[in-house]
Amino acid sequence: MTGNWGYTLQLQKDNNMKKLILLVTLLLAFMSCKEPPTYNPPPDDIESDSIFEIEWAARMDINEEWVTADHAHVWGNWFVKGGEFDDGFTVHFYNKSTGDKEWTYIHSGANSSMVKSSTVINDVYYGINSLGIVAIDLNTKSMMWELDLHAMDMRGDFSISYWNGFLYHSVNLHFKENNHTHKLLKIDTENGSFEELFSSELQDDYFESLSPVTFYDDNENSRELMIANLYPDAGWSGPSFREQKIWIYDLTVGKEILQTQSFNEEKSSNMLHSPIVYNDMVITGGDWSIYAFEIETGELLWRYEFDYPWAVWSTTNHLIHDDRLYVNNSQYDVTCLNPMTGELIWNNPQGGPNCTDNMLYYKDMLIFSSWGFGSVMILDALTGETLHREQQYEGSNYNNDIAYDEETDMFFTSTYRHVMGFKIKDPD
Repeated sequence: MTGNWGYTLQLQKDNNMKKLILLVTLLLAFMSCKEPPTYNPPPDDIESDSIFEIEWAARMDINEEWVTADHAHVWGNWFVKGGEFDDGFTVHFYNKSTGDKEWTYIHSGANSSMVKSSTVINDVYYGINSLGIVAIDLNTKSMMWELDLHAMDMRGDFSISYWNGFLYHSVNLHFKENNHTHKLLKIDTENGSFEELFSSELQDDYFESLSPVTFYDDNENSRELMIANLYPDAGWSGPSFREQKIWIYDLTVGKEILQTQSFNEEKSSNMLHSPIVYNDMVITGGDWSIYAFEIETGELLWRYEFDYPWAVWSTTNHLIHDDRLYVNNSQYDVTCLNPMTGELIWNNPQGGPNCTDNMLYYKDMLIFSSWGFGSVMILDALTGETLHREQQYEGSNYNNDIAYDEETDMFFTSTYRHVMGFKIKDPD
């Protein structure tokens, strides 16, 4: 069904079974990103080749497996990776040429939980979990500041956005209490001070919440826009139908300027990642579809549907490169669309079920870790063909984001036991 502007749907009756199926599916998907897989199907007709070449591999712990959820980074001479659950807030630094662990940051402040998400900006590592944010100066190997959300009765999300010297981070005040409030904080990267840009308090079991935000420099109108998915009926209970809107905020004047009507069908989606902006369009996932909107008016421009009866956009950022839109839903599909029209360019139905945040574009190839296959996947970005699937290393599955270093032309990732650096050769 093709949607149109202002289009809404009536709740379907007798959908208890669909709700049960959705709940079980989401629970399994969540757990699948946290634990080592027990089922690892063999590659389908993918020949062994020499496109994938390991340069080094090192055990993170000689006796234990590590279950981590942090992002992968390259800074200076190091591959940077967060520590294991039982180690609390720790960050490890491995020599990117040899794999030797050269130093470890062990946090001694208020935040005692493992790093769930992170980013590196201007020589500063920002480690994030539900308790707060820790900023580490990588040059001095010391803490710059700590934002203790727990002390303020706040619980942070695991995503963070950066724009012009500030971090943007969603938090929940009085989590799961009667006065639960969802907030968006604008945080000064110099000292951790913050101001609130958005706040919605729980009313009748519902509150408004935002996805992570993205930004658009509207030079024609001399303004900076902040854009997110808005979920008007978020809460702990309520109807199976969840509304989803596009929300636009003008940072220049400090106010909301656009909120579309709900556009999704039955299920909201794309909660863990921001929309993306392309040629004056906002592109996002909702339900089982990808939607594109005109940024000035909010008009729905196109919709592409996938053949799933539930929300499928949860774990991986959408990627734009050379006028192609790459999307990896939480099923097995990897798909390339024309971002101007929404027309299908290619679909690989076994491209790789993914629980990591990012796909990388490299020499007309897509590279990412697939938790569901326990593998590093390499796809032809122009045709969608699976060029290579690197399955396990010494019996341990690949499970984390991949980072790329232009200086060494190397990639870095991890299994449950190892950190490693590898190179990708030209398939031709």
